[in-house]
Amino acid sequence: IGIGIFSEKYVPITGIIALTICIGYTFVVWDRIPFAAANLHTAFVGIRQRVGLMGIAFVFQALALVWSICWVFALIGVYDVMNSDIDFWKDSPGRIFAVYIGFAMSYYWTLQVMTHVVEVNVAGAISNWWSHKADEEDAPFSVIKTCFIESM
Repeated sequence: IGIGIFSEKYVPITGIIALTICIGYTFVVWDRIPFAAANLHTAFVGIRQRVGLMGIAFVFQALALVWSICWVFALIGVYDVMNSDIDFWKDSPGRIFAVYIGFAMSYYWTLQVMTHVVEVNVAGAISNWWSHKADEEDAPFSVIKTCFIESM
């Protein structure tokens, strides 16, 4: 309502407030930037040494996309069944609510499992890279394969 009625005053004021908050945050965290940059540099070097982690991340990203598409089709199918002339669904809104909650939980749960499998693989491979830096003859793909098998 405020943007529609007072747009010439509301938008610049909120922009100035947001700018002030961003500038204040910059001054607060300015001294932490070198530490964050060192952490990012170390992470990039570790990921560069274990290139197979990128493959695992992309595969699980594609699996998440496929899961999302299948889940939406299943949800549409269940919605159609619930809105049909079957008496089992018409008399009980509690059942319909339970089915939708189950669908939401299955979607969230499966995506979290996929995310955590990638996180466990990254953590295992990077911890191996960190503790065995001198052993360059250690095949990085065997480490990633071992981490993947253990995470599954």
